[in-house]
Amino acid sequence: MLVVLLALGGALAATHDPSPLGHWRTDAGKQAFATSYAAAMRLLPQPTRTLNLRTDYGTVRLCEFVSPATRSRTPVVLLPGRTASAPMWLENLPDLAAELPVYALDTLGDAGMSVPTRALVDGADQAAWLDQVLARLLEEADAPKVHLMGHSFGGWSAANYAVRHPQRLASLTLVDPVLVFQGDSVADLRQVHPRLPALPAAPLARPAARRHRRWRGAGPRRPAGPAHL
Repeated sequence: MLVVLLALGGALAATHDPSPLGHWRTDAGKQAFATSYAAAMRLLPQPTRTLNLRTDYGTVRLCEFVSPATRSRTPVVLLPGRTASAPMWLENLPDLAAELPVYALDTLGDAGMSVPTRALVDGADQAAWLDQVLARLLEEADAPKVHLMGHSFGGWSAANYAVRHPQRLASLTLVDPVLVFQGDSVADLRQVHPRLPALPAAPLARPAARRHRRWRGAGPRRPAGPAHL
């Protein structure tokens, strides 16, 4: 019996993973992802800055795209879909950045370069870390509000934030959001809607709108690659 217990204890010790929240299982896997991520980022316009902002829930990676012509305008913050990160905005970034300062972030607890240190257990937590990020951005940009745009799960995250902190938002744009237009979420959004317009049409007009329609499935599929992390 003692031998069996010792063997079980050894097996548990060998399989126990003491790593922190959101860790990589192997260094090789971490390096492979970092290489693909860097390759995807090279397809985007060159960021003016890459920021790593600390929150109570972890460190959030943001890529800033700002020019002298847009610096004084209201910034737009982009929230990617599930298992995606900043490079997913490849098709939209050039036109958006031509009109507004753009901040594309990697969501805490998902694919990307953000590093979580505390579990997100509900919508309040999801809104809390984002609020800390936006507070820092607004302070740095000396802007009263931001445009917030989210795709898929990022759309839910944006709507979840808008319900709790509408005072920080100049507009709310949801692109194919999940879990938003059903149940109690609809009632919550109705309370926000009268105060929040959609993002002005100009940034998504012309070629960006055509590319967005193709991206939604109205045209040929793009080959899979590092740009679609």
